[in-house]
Amino acid sequence: MSGFIAIASSKEITLPSEIQEYNDRGLFDTPNKAFSLSKLHEWEEEGTKQIFTMPYIYNTGGVGDEYFWIYIEKYMEIGDVLEIISVPNQCYVYEHVQKILENPEPIIINVGNLTYENYLGCFQLNKKYWIDDLKHRILFTDRGITTIVKY
Repeated sequence: MSGFIAIASSKEITLPSEIQEYNDRGLFDTPNKAFSLSKLHEWEEEGTKQIFTMPYIYNTGGVGDEYFWIYIEKYMEIGDVLEIISVPNQCYVYEHVQKILENPEPIIINVGNLTYENYLGCFQLNKKYWIDDLKHRILFTDRGITTIVKY
C-alpha cells in the first residue's frame, strides 16, 4: 500500500484560482499536480484525528512544491494554522500516529516571525529569502507533526 500526506487546517481551505487552474490542466501539460487537496478515506481521517488539533483534515499532494509555497506566502492569513504529517503506509495509519505520539519530533514554522524550529533548536529565516530558506529545510519526518503558523 502507498502512503499519504495529511494536512489539517484551522479553517476550510479553498485553493486559489491560480493553483486550481494549474491543477486542472491536462495530463500532458503538467506531469505532476501542484499543491492539491482531497478528502481522506474515512478510516484514514479517523486515524489522523487523534494527532491533529485542527478541525479540517485533507489528503494533500505537492507539499513543498512551488505552488505550496505560493499558498503559504500569498494566501495564508494571520492566525491560520496548518498541521502536516506524512504516513508512509496507509494500512498502518493508527500505528504510525501512535509512534508519533509516543516519541514526537515536531517541526514548527512561523511565517509571521520567520522562524523554523525542530529538535535541534530554533532558527531565524532570512527576511528577504525566507521561502528559499524553507525550500531547503526538512518539512516533515517519520516521528513528527509539522505545524505552520502565521502570527
